[in-house]
Amino acid sequence: MYRLLHVYYPCGDIEKILKKFEVEIWKEKHGKECFAKILLPAEKSEDVINTLERHFSKYEGFRIIILPVEATVPREEENEKKEGEKERLSSEEIYEDLIQEAKFSFSFLALVILAAITASIGILYNNVAIIIGSMVIAPLLAPNMALALAATLADSKLAKHAIITSFIGYGIAIFIGFIFMRRYEYILFLFLLIQLFSQFYILYPLHRLFYNSLLLFYILLERFLLFA
Repeated sequence: MYRLLHVYYPCGDIEKILKKFEVEIWKEKHGKECFAKILLPAEKSEDVINTLERHFSKYEGFRIIILPVEATVPREEENEKKEGEKERLSSEEIYEDLIQEAKFSFSFLALVILAAITASIGILYNNVAIIIGSMVIAPLLAPNMALALAATLADSKLAKHAIITSFIGYGIAIFIGFIFMRRYEYILFLFLLIQLFSQFYILYPLHRLFYNSLLLFYILLERFLLFA
């Protein structure tokens, strides 16, 4: 897997700076500013980015844009890859992905509610499979990952977003659990009615259609929010 770096920098000998990395570089000059395209394997991207930052970060207008490369022609042969090399994302790419996940959003809110409801149903029915199913939704995993990255990078801004989002998620889950506890009889009665409808699965096609539609809507909503 490759990355394409678009680098805007004050004109300098960028080939000499990146000589040890053995990467492909195309340069253009626009007055006192230069623009370079650098094609390199993904596993080298973080080292190259750090090297460029050390040399050019103090200059105004310096910027690096990281683009994923879907494919190259001619195709790379598998035997050309060095043994032991592993494809990995740079810390900048991970940061951009997680900072979006760490922010509170409608998708996060809906997933927390669905996960909490699913877990509560599993507890009411004493069904381990349903409880594990609620864990698979895992809406709180992303802010926890963002908090771990923030601690690694000592980034207070990312940590703040992650902590706020996590506590909102915990609060919503606890609130839904409290509702299920206080309204246990009514909710259990509702689930028993749903089960009653399912007993007429073969005898009454209308009930079967209603039950299947309700179940399908819940599954589709959960999948949509999970991958949105």
